[in-house]
Amino acid sequence: MIEKRQELVDIFQTLKTTNNALFNILGNQVWLVSLEHPDQYWLTDSACISLGFDSFELADFGGKNPDFFYENDLNDFLEGFKQPNGNKKTSHSKKIRVIHKNGKTVYWQCTGFIVENQKGDSNNLMVVFDDITDKMENEVRNRFEIKKVKDILFRQGDLVLVIDKNFYITEYHQNRDKELLFTPSDFFEGRHLSEIGFSDADLREFILAINESKSEEKTSDFEFSLVLNGTKENYVASISSVNDEDGQLQEIFCIARNQTETKIEEKRLQELALVGEKTTDLTIITDPYCKITWVNQSFEEHTGYKLKEVYGKYPSEFLRGPETDEKTVSLVDKAIKNKKSIQGSIINYTKSGTKYWVDFRIDPVFDEVGMCTHFISIERDVTKRKADEYELMVTREHLLETNRVGRVGGWSYDVALDKVYWTDVTKEIHEVQPDFEPTIKKVIQFYKEGQSRDTYFEVGMSALKTGKSYDVELQVVTAKGNEIWVRAKGKTEFKDGVCKRLYGTFQDIDSFKKIEKKLKDSSLFIKNIADHVPGCVYLYQMFDDGSSKLPFVSEGIYNISGVKAEEVISRPSLIFEMIHPEDVTNVQNLTYQSYQELKKWECSYRIVTTSSDEKWVRGMSSPVRFENGVSWFGFLQEIEAPKSI
Repeated sequence: MIEKRQELVDIFQTLKTTNNALFNILGNQVWLVSLEHPDQYWLTDSACISLGFDSFELADFGGKNPDFFYENDLNDFLEGFKQPNGNKKTSHSKKIRVIHKNGKTVYWQCTGFIVENQKGDSNNLMVVFDDITDKMENEVRNRFEIKKVKDILFRQGDLVLVIDKNFYITEYHQNRDKELLFTPSDFFEGRHLSEIGFSDADLREFILAINESKSEEKTSDFEFSLVLNGTKENYVASISSVNDEDGQLQEIFCIARNQTETKIEEKRLQELALVGEKTTDLTIITDPYCKITWVNQSFEEHTGYKLKEVYGKYPSEFLRGPETDEKTVSLVDKAIKNKKSIQGSIINYTKSGTKYWVDFRIDPVFDEVGMCTHFISIERDVTKRKADEYELMVTREHLLETNRVGRVGGWSYDVALDKVYWTDVTKEIHEVQPDFEPTIKKVIQFYKEGQSRDTYFEVGMSALKTGKSYDVELQVVTAKGNEIWVRAKGKTEFKDGVCKRLYGTFQDIDSFKKIEKKLKDSSLFIKNIADHVPGCVYLYQMFDDGSSKLPFVSEGIYNISGVKAEEVISRPSLIFEMIHPEDVTNVQNLTYQSYQELKKWECSYRIVTTSSDEKWVRGMSSPVRFENGVSWFGFLQEIEAPKSI
């Protein structure tokens, strides 16, 4: 066992010697393992230190490696190098779990490469790893926050269903104060929508609402009923679809409120209105041809039309307007033509042009021989209810936006009322009390004076005037004096060319900004190292469509060729244009061979510098296949001309 580990150490030293520049960049974040003996692996000092050990503790393991790795993870990783034909894959990537000295689980994103020992055997792997523990912990926290958002959604209705893209119910919740016939959750969970008591018509409407929500990315409303245990329950529901970045349906939220008692009450009042001459509801009586013969006092007071003004007219002549739904009008016309009862909701207009919502019911009245003698229409003003539903829709928009991006707060600004609304999370981010009432002036004062405050004012005014959405990262000073970075997103709602509402999300990104700074500092550190390596270090990429890219090259390229690093990065073709004409074919052939076979690229050739000097250079790099191309990590250095030339 000690011999095998010593063999791995020797392989590492050989690789480090021949790839010194590359190993400086990697910081020795590598380890080696035997394919035939998975329990035989060797970690560099840097790899061990990342697990909480120092080089003295790990100078010698006494012939046995500590149990760093989760056994199943390590075995699955090594299995990835095996192919059905008996050959081995030259490289393979996988996430594995490793045990820290303190007992915590550490996550490594590993990419392994087969290497040969001194005997030429290719049963050993060099594994480059990246510690992704923070990323995995962030994912766990995000899942927890998403659960919190769902908990909020579950409190919005009497019945809430979470449905997957195949229309199977994955989660179920009901308000215990209005429990649905004491139906257990396992009756719903795991079942298809068609199996829980929908009528065929309601099921079709449900799926249409889902498709509308998905395609138009908005909340869709519809009414449905469920028959359970022989009892019919009526609901009004809002459907919201959650799509991924490619627009594919991932999950559906159905938030429903029980309307059974309301429906029964409405029906009872409508039936009473048929026999009562006076009622607070708006009542219209027409002849068999739907021309008005009588309206009650409530109708006159509400609409502003007197009976003598509308007698002999069709209701559609003066009650309809720009926002009246033509589909509903068509259904009413069809019902009247067929002498059928009909009920629904529609927008009507008063004599002064004010719109209002009504729930209506129209019934034909027949004589003894079955002839229709007249129609009675009972209408109830539900404008306030519709306004309440609109406010609920605004709240859902905030919650759904929160669900998409993680833990964020929501906000909205009613322009006409000059009223600002903040969700609880937004108040928490600003570190204010739950009863804090925001105003535009107070909101602006939270932004740090200077660039952040000026930027917020500029994008806000632009949104109000032009409807342009914004997404900005700014600094705020909380009520407790803490200075943090936030991401503010805003959208607008315009009508008739006038902004009616601003709304959006508000996210605390202070931790992300700190991580971003650390990453920038780390990148600068690596660049400084690379710029002081003899010759130059580079990353070259060739894509499967034939295009190429040079994301990084150190400043040493200038000493070799006279061309600055930024020029080569902006125009990668300069690399090949500098090659001596007699050596171009050989370099291109070796590059293509390395691209095809993923073999190490090594080549000595001549270049012509910007001062027309001819130099010999030697390059060496290792290819790595990614999703749509190959990357080479390597170095280039000036050498003496071969003596045979």
